[in-house]
Amino acid sequence: MSAINPLTASAFLEIARKGGHKSIVLTAAASSLGQMINRLGQSEGVQLINIVRREAQVELLKAVGAMIVINSSLADFEQQLHDVCHKYSTRLAFDSVAGPMTGQLLKALPEGSKVSVFSALSNENVQVGPDQYIFENKSVDGFWLGPWLFDTKN
Repeated sequence: MSAINPLTASAFLEIARKGGHKSIVLTAAASSLGQMINRLGQSEGVQLINIVRREAQVELLKAVGAMIVINSSLADFEQQLHDVCHKYSTRLAFDSVAGPMTGQLLKALPEGSKVSVFSALSNENVQVGPDQYIFENKSVDGFWLGPWLFDTKN
């Protein structure tokens, strides 16, 4: 973890930078990796839209300077996520949860967006309706650090 998390955090911000993204969505944002991404994002001027599951995690991230933290257990989570993604024109999300969360992310993002799944904390398959792919030009891909490190395009 002491090597993988910093490299993954750097990779996500490099992907965002190369794609011209000024903001990104991150699930499981209170994790050690999430906190690293937040610190790096703050120093590089990337707005993080953090998703957590508990109010204590909201407070934890806000205490370390996170501006936007959304609790996915709230009834209006999907509307909050939609509103903030559209406010910041956020078109990239990194998802460590998978399952229904991937579909919620994709639905909330503007047209032409992408969700990169890098873990499956839910232990469920990604759940995305075909309308997101067909009518809104959205996509889902996967991220694995090893191949990314050795890709000569990075």
